[in-house]
Amino acid sequence: MSETITLSSPAKVNLFLRVTGRMPNGYHSLVTVMTKVSLYDDIVIELGGRGFSLTTSDPAIPTDRWNTVFRAVELLAETTGFSPENEGIRIHIDKNIPTEAGLGGASSNAATVMDALNRHLELKIDRERLMALAAKVGADVPFFLFGSPALARGIGDRLEPIIGIPPAWLVIVKPPQGVSTAWAYGRLDLGLTQEEKNIIIPTFSHTLNSLVENMANDFEAVVLQGGHGGSGMSERGEARKDGGAAKDGERDGNGDEVHHTGLPDIAAIKADLERLGSLGTLMSGSGSSVFGVFSGREQARKAFDALSTDSIRTVFLAHHVFDRD
Repeated sequence: MSETITLSSPAKVNLFLRVTGRMPNGYHSLVTVMTKVSLYDDIVIELGGRGFSLTTSDPAIPTDRWNTVFRAVELLAETTGFSPENEGIRIHIDKNIPTEAGLGGASSNAATVMDALNRHLELKIDRERLMALAAKVGADVPFFLFGSPALARGIGDRLEPIIGIPPAWLVIVKPPQGVSTAWAYGRLDLGLTQEEKNIIIPTFSHTLNSLVENMANDFEAVVLQGGHGGSGMSERGEARKDGGAAKDGERDGNGDEVHHTGLPDIAAIKADLERLGSLGTLMSGSGSSVFGVFSGREQARKAFDALSTDSIRTVFLAHHVFDRD
């Protein structure tokens, strides 16, 4: 008997992101505050029959082991012993969340599918174990299972609730260029050692002022300062698995082919959002999207309409999505 499951897979923004140290394994530790936002990929899972397939609306996104959803299904199968081929699992992702944007689309897709398969195939994986499996797929994947908003530490997988973040309307702007995560980490000049720095955790008081006052991102300064020759910037792709920046024509950590371009003009985007009335602006994650916080839906809508006339940038109107507060 066949079953069709329709799911919404949300994006996220980082309201606060500080890199705190470098671990012995080469990964960086961080402290970040994340919240989901009302920008969604649409996922349809069909169960029944035989065979496993993964398709997306974006032909540039890989549908093999380079894809986080593919790896998530594979990991669930290895862990529980079920066969995707025998169960008959067909997954299609209609992409609305841009890639290489710092919005967590791939991680969200993986988490959404893991949760759905656990429930509908009755895999009986408890929440703690599912979160641990999610961390093996990607650092941000557990957040989308844990709930929004959240404070994350470590590589982003040690999560706890955070209170006081107010509802807010955002305008999110994605320039045509992406930012290589490896490039961004490689250019951080924070005097990092294997000892974690002490970071003051932001506190929020349910007001937009407290939100804007606490917004910070170590990567924003890196991208604003720029580099030479556009190294590390890509129209598709983030980081090689060996931690180096992908070369032109290579495939990156998402399986996308990298083509280096110029640095995204983050400063110009921030200036445009401020000119249109945003209370504060920030780059999300390692970029390249930038969001502005507005005092209400009407103000955000006006800014969205004004920026949407730009055919080069992609612009979204969204608001915070809370699973808890």
